[in-house]
Amino acid sequence: MLALLSAHNATAQPVVQQYTFTLNNAPLFGGNPKTNQTMDQASCQAILANIQSTMPSSYTITTTGMPNTLSWYDPDTKIGVTDTCLKDPRGLHRTHVASNQIIGTPSPVALPTSPMVIVADGQSYFGNRIDELMIAAPGVIGYPYLYPDQPSTGGTLQYQDPDPMTDGQGGNVLTRLATELVTSGKATGVVAGSVALGGSSIVQHLPGTPQYIKAEAYLRALGHGLGLIPTYILWDEGQTATFAGISTATWVADFEAIVDGYNEDMGLTSTKWVVAQESLGYGRPATYGAFNAADIISDVESALNIRAAQAAVVGYNSGQVLTGPDMDALIKERFTLDGVHPDGVGASLRAAAWLPTLN
Repeated sequence: MLALLSAHNATAQPVVQQYTFTLNNAPLFGGNPKTNQTMDQASCQAILANIQSTMPSSYTITTTGMPNTLSWYDPDTKIGVTDTCLKDPRGLHRTHVASNQIIGTPSPVALPTSPMVIVADGQSYFGNRIDELMIAAPGVIGYPYLYPDQPSTGGTLQYQDPDPMTDGQGGNVLTRLATELVTSGKATGVVAGSVALGGSSIVQHLPGTPQYIKAEAYLRALGHGLGLIPTYILWDEGQTATFAGISTATWVADFEAIVDGYNEDMGLTSTKWVVAQESLGYGRPATYGAFNAADIISDVESALNIRAAQAAVVGYNSGQVLTGPDMDALIKERFTLDGVHPDGVGASLRAAAWLPTLN
């Protein structure tokens, strides 16, 4: 891990740009109103340049990835975003639509006896950004609260991609992890749900934020509708916090405020939080070239600050917070498109890394 960070200071190798591109988060600064719209490279670069030119002077801006990547941080709201033109040689989002039509509507299934309840939170690994969809194994269910086109009286459904409570339209590491929990015998059944937000930083999950309110609504629905509380909340967030330059002390204070909020607002004192080590962003898809540590696009010092924070919260509240997997150690494994999100095999590798942390 530290070797990867040390290698970051080497000169990045140029990448041949030869495919269509996708722009993230442009609506925040008057770009195209549809997130993840495929366009040609020149159009995407033009929107990024316009975002940069209209950025308030108080923002911290990182332009080292331009003309294809622009990172910014608002010191007032403590929100940071990375806008990126992403290589999309396989028409990822069109593939998502076609795959979703093949998978179809989830089927009603019975609630397993004494299920393990897994709620995933954080960023895009749990936010439907994997480029392959799947249906979870039998025994893995989702609760239809907030699911599209489901009656409010609820019921339990076979869990499958994409999880409609988070913001992407692709596959999810959670689907693969829940499947592994059942097929490995670690759980006889799993109730799975993700309240993650792609590209988010920890400040967007604090008590009182829209994301916190959304998560609270789902967790209360689990309790009222099924009489369940989470066995584990899996926390996988840190890349955007690294880009934003959030300090170790601030990240720790924010995370503890979230845990305290869940305990006080929802009574989840028996729920265990499992926190991944997650801080690095990668600038080149490994699918289209050998891994090169020089293409790590995260600031080294900031990444180490976030990793230190994630380690520091372990044991918080008399052992309520547990150590999760080191996702940074998997940075070179099976990425596609933007170098940040894995393909289906890469997602399974990350699910396997979570598995031994859940007992």
